[in-house]
Amino acid sequence: MSRHYSSSTWVRLHSARPSPEARRTRNARNPLPDFCEGLSVGENIIVRVSNDEKDENPDEEYFVAKIEEKAKQLEEEGVYSDVLYKKNDWIVYARWYAFSKTNDSGDRFYTKGFPQWIPCGSIIRTLTQSVTLNWCGNDWKLESSLNSHIEKHGNICDLFMNFRNTNTINMAIH
Repeated sequence: MSRHYSSSTWVRLHSARPSPEARRTRNARNPLPDFCEGLSVGENIIVRVSNDEKDENPDEEYFVAKIEEKAKQLEEEGVYSDVLYKKNDWIVYARWYAFSKTNDSGDRFYTKGFPQWIPCGSIIRTLTQSVTLNWCGNDWKLESSLNSHIEKHGNICDLFMNFRNTNTINMAIH
């Protein structure tokens, strides 16, 4: 028995993976580069406190810092502020605010601390309000309403922090 195949039948195979032009998903899967590039010098940021740091900082639900230099992606592995970062890590130079007290109204007061390079991944990105501190005599004041917003919308748990972020923030406190 012989089989006859039509010469006019063609099968064209297509890749299941779309072309790079059609994908355009780099930042949909990893929004960190766009976030880091959007950080501005002078902007205040909120940084997560890990569970390891809670014992040393019982009054802190989060840390506050001010960006002093533009964020950058590292072209090679290196040590910044005594922390080893890998090639392609995103870091930003920020000055910590040190928590000093809370008043009866729930306003939080801070003094300026020291600057250091921190990983951009430790910055909380879920806030819908700007982080504003006002000078109030001897301290910087974070209003109680903003504190409530940070606690409600800030995703301040450390479930997604990696080991390097924890070490960096620990260094900032010591």
